[in-house]
Amino acid sequence: MYSHTRYIFIVYYITMKFTGTHVIGRGRARTLGFPTINLHDINTLTIEDGIYAARATIHNVQYKAVLFVGESLTFHDKEKSVELFLIGLKIGDVKKYRLDPLVTSKITVETVQYIRPVIKFANRKELIAHIEKDVKDVVVILSA
Repeated sequence: MYSHTRYIFIVYYITMKFTGTHVIGRGRARTLGFPTINLHDINTLTIEDGIYAARATIHNVQYKAVLFVGESLTFHDKEKSVELFLIGLKIGDVKKYRLDPLVTSKITVETVQYIRPVIKFANRKELIAHIEKDVKDVVVILSA
C-alpha cells in the first residue's frame, strides 16, 4: 500500500516590537562581510531564537533588516545576543546611520516574519553562504 505524508510548515507572521540600545560588539560579523548592530538594554524581549525579517527604526528613519536572536553556535558562544543587519549597510556607513561607537543610539525593531532557527555551520564559508541566502529571502519578504 502507498502512503502519502503531508508536511505542514508554520510561518510566523506574529510581529513583535521592541527597543534596544546600540553597543559595540566583537566585530565578528563585520569580518564575515555583514556588519551588525548589537542591541542591549532591550525592553522585554520574549522571542524565539532564530533569524527574522525585520524593520528597524533609527532616528525616525526605517530600514529593512535581518534580525539574529540567540547564541552563535558556529562560534561556540554561550551568551545570547541580539544583532541587526541593515540591508545595504556597508562597513563605512556607521557614521551615515549615526551609529558611531561613542553614541548609544536607541533602535526600535519590528519583526515581520520568522525565517529559520539558529544553526551551527561547519565553517565560515558555509555560514557566509547561508547569511547571503537569508538576506535575499528577507529582501523578498520585505519587498512584498
